[in-house]
Amino acid sequence: MTHWSERMMKRLKQLGWTQRELARRTGIDEQNVRKYAQGVIDKPRGDVLPRIAQALSVSVIWLEHGATIQQMSIPSFGYVGAGEQFYPDANSKEVVSIRADDMDLFAVQVRGESGLPVYKPGEVVVCSRSAGFSENEFLNRDCAVQLTDGRAFLKRIQRGAKIGTYTLHSYNAPPIENVMIEWCAPVVMVVKDASLIASK
Repeated sequence: MTHWSERMMKRLKQLGWTQRELARRTGIDEQNVRKYAQGVIDKPRGDVLPRIAQALSVSVIWLEHGATIQQMSIPSFGYVGAGEQFYPDANSKEVVSIRADDMDLFAVQVRGESGLPVYKPGEVVVCSRSAGFSENEFLNRDCAVQLTDGRAFLKRIQRGAKIGTYTLHSYNAPPIENVMIEWCAPVVMVVKDASLIASK
């Protein structure tokens, strides 16, 4: 399996760009871009991979793993109107298409009872890294979150008391206050029946 840096360099060659040009377009220090190109860093911190992928016009999942575009088509079965009333339409021909690779999805399996009553043992929580690039997308939402000290949690995120910090709220444990976040990925789906997930 090729390293992600090889895919980055292949795409740079296709575009006719230098490493300096990639640094300019991403705002990433040119010295760091050189390190990435040499393949000495397996997993860059923060939003580096999404920024490089966006500049290169490729998906994050392709850059990181070499995976091709995955698209899901889900039939539309009506709409929700005023008062949150659901109007089913069994004859609808509409289909909602979702490019799963653009969402940079990953799953977290629930074990134990720390997430009760919201997350139950055996459930699978699906999170999206691409949905957590700005505060507007992750504040007051449940997210898989990694702190700058390396610890990771599934918590609801709110602003902390100090600028640049956040407080992580649990459903049945004390909050973790005023911590700095490396990245977060909002919960986009909870699969209640784990048998619906194909495992490898």
